[in-house]
Parts: sequence; C-alpha cells; structure tokens
Amino acid sequence: SVKLNEDGMGWVAADRAYTAAEASGDPATIAGASRSIGIAMRRLGHHDGATSLLTRTALSLGGDTGDQPPRLLAAYGSLLCTAAYSSAQMGNHGPALELIGEAEHAAARLDGRFAADSEFSPTTVAVYRISVHNALGDSGAALTHARNVNQHLLPTPERHARFCIDTARAWAMHGRADRAFQVLQVAERHEPEELRRPSVRTLVSGLLYTPGKPPAGLRELAGRCGAM
Repeated sequence: SVKLNEDGMGWVAADRAYTAAEASGDPATIAGASRSIGIAMRRLGHHDGATSLLTRTALSLGGDTGDQPPRLLAAYGSLLCTAAYSSAQMGNHGPALELIGEAEHAAARLDGRFAADSEFSPTTVAVYRISVHNALGDSGAALTHARNVNQHLLPTPERHARFCIDTARAWAMHGRADRAFQVLQVAERHEPEELRRPSVRTLVSGLLYTPGKPPAGLRELAGRCGAM
C-alpha cells in the first residue's frame, strides 16, 4: 500500500498490527509495529508525532542501557533510525543527528551478533545517514556517507536499490544530474519496482527538466518508471 502512496490505508494496517503485537506482549514485536505506525504518520506529514512515538517506544526497550539481547538492540536501533529521518524532515538538525548517532552506537554494540528477523546493522545506519543528510539539505555530507557504505553488505536487492536512490537524490541536490542518473540505473538493475515509488518518479521528472541537456537514456528511464 505504501508503494502505491496509499498511506492512510498503511496507517490503518499498521494500527491493527500494533493491536495484535500488544496482545502478544513481545517488546520487539511491539517495537516493529510502532515503527510501521511511525512511518505511516511521517508519510502523511505528522513528523513531530512520528518522532515522538518512535523515540518513546525506543526508550521503553531499555536499549540505551545494559547489555540487551540482539533482537531488542536491533529493534531499538531501527526505531531510532526512523525517528532520525522523521526529525530531519522537520529540519531539526541537532536532534536528527543525535538520534542517528545513538542508532550507530546501538549497531556497534551488536558487535557482529545476528539479530533474528531484523536487517539492522552498521550498514543499515550508514544508509539512513544518507537519508538524514538529504532531508537536512546537506548533499555533501550525504555523498560522503554514501562513499563509506560497503555495498556488499546490503542485505537485499531492495535495500541496494534504496541506497542507490538516496545517493541519486544527493547527487541531484549537488547539481549533478548525470551522476544521479547513473546511480538510478544501478537501482533499476537491482529492483525496478523501487523506481515506481511516487517520490522516485518525482526525482526522475526533476532530473529531466534541470538546465542543460539531460543525460542520454534518462527519458527512457522516466518512461519505464512512469515519470512521464
């Protein structure tokens, strides 16, 4: 539903999942459902409420103290990553960087341990840092973090595509439509469906109409992803 921009329905589904998670009594499951609600809230423009929900739920896990099991630590870090991005979208520079920094500490505390049913890792945080700096309008910092991501550690084709899309956004803000297009081509090879998200179609349309001659092949890409 999110890919189709049906964010209201996404919020309803996430709320139902949260009710079921609460009934289970499992903190990590509740955290996952809270994160889904936070994402739906953010997509509907409720950034402040989303950040508050996500940080409150993260603190309830106790991940900031003691030696928590990997599953709880991963849930804690994932909530903070999403909270950081929500905060960045409100332009809250200091709080956003503080939240993503704490997520980075949580990933380091995993110390290579595997967290079942979670993709959270230092690489996850590194990719989120790109999104956070993009939202804050700092393309230079976003590109610096993009260069430091070990792409071989991205867990799925979808994650790789999202990394490429975030990097393309940074290049577009940096005034390099050619580099943005190159990275979008890589994203398409990994997971073509990701380019059909409304926000990505907007990015591609913007590249088409930047001053100067558009890169060869960009118009065809725009047609394939529905941006024209």
